Amino acid sequence: MRFSTFGKAIIATLGIALIAAGVGTASMAASGAVQSGAVGAYIAAAAFVLVGLTVASLPFSKRLTLGFGGAVAFFIALGGLCLAFSPSLHSAQPSAVQSAAIALVVLLVARVVFILRHKRRGHDT
Repeated sequence: MRFSTFGKAIIATLGIALIAAGVGTASMAASGAVQSGAVGAYIAAAAFVLVGLTVASLPFSKRLTLGFGGAVAFFIALGGLCLAFSPSLHSAQPSAVQSAAIALVVLLVARVVFILRHKRRGHDT
């Protein structure tokens, strides 16, 4: 994907802003400003940083962007599983939520397997 210099600057600035939001959220949680839900604040901070890294690397390195994108998808699936199987799940149909989380993980694993098979066969992308 080719971007102009101005486009690269805009995308990189957006990525840096997301990273800064993540670092700010983590520092607020670490300072004790978040009384309840500090773990959720740390998770949100990590998500902001990971998505920011993905966006910031987009105009410069396709391989790095794909790696960060895979990490984002993995952590979203992992977070969905943790939330779906937590004892404090407040849902009328917990089996539907758990099935959806498991389906997300299965789709993610299938996508990774198909990508690896495609690369092993010698295709370019």
